[in-house]
Amino acid sequence: MKRLFALTALLTSLAATADNSQLPGHYVLSGVPDVASEVVLNADGRFTWRIAANGMFEQSASGSWSADGAHVTLTNTHQGVPRFRLFTEQEYRYVHPAQDGAWTAVLSLPSLGPIPDAEVQFVAASGKTMSAVSPHNGYTVVKMPAGEQWRRVGLRMKGSTAPIQWLDVPSAQAAQRLAGFTVTNPDTVLPSPFDTLVLTRRGNELLMGPEQGGKGVYRKQ
Repeated sequence: MKRLFALTALLTSLAATADNSQLPGHYVLSGVPDVASEVVLNADGRFTWRIAANGMFEQSASGSWSADGAHVTLTNTHQGVPRFRLFTEQEYRYVHPAQDGAWTAVLSLPSLGPIPDAEVQFVAASGKTMSAVSPHNGYTVVKMPAGEQWRRVGLRMKGSTAPIQWLDVPSAQAAQRLAGFTVTNPDTVLPSPFDTLVLTRRGNELLMGPEQGGKGVYRKQ
């Protein structure tokens, strides 16, 4: 009898393994208006996930995936490095002027909100440097001696070991003592979309659970 149970368990395990081998692939979300999303399950146990709403706001995740019976679990370990850029002229529309005698670096995602906890290094043409961390409103302010000219800015997130990204401050912005900065990959500075995401298997589909609204279906392409 024990041998029978052991054989049954072995066959069940082999069947699950064979079934899991069919999981890797590219899945695209359907059933959620104005939302585009995809999941790529790689055969090596890694995944990438992306979502965009109204063709504008995008988040992503990556990490490892595992399958257990009827469920597929995505575990997010994505820790990307922000790619900073200067504001465009249009993005300055709602920015407040700099205070007298102060240099202001505005860290923000236009239309989404400020970027707090960014390490900002203000460098003058003379080489004088001052540092600050962006507060909750993104307006990062330092007091520089009169006569100093703003030359460039160094940026990275607080506590990061990534190299500092250096950007030159345009002369027009240096004259106003005001420069705005955002990132080209917002998901690296926004709260993580999830730590773990559990999807339910149904043939070649992965179904979203109640915590995600329960309406979307990822279909294998």
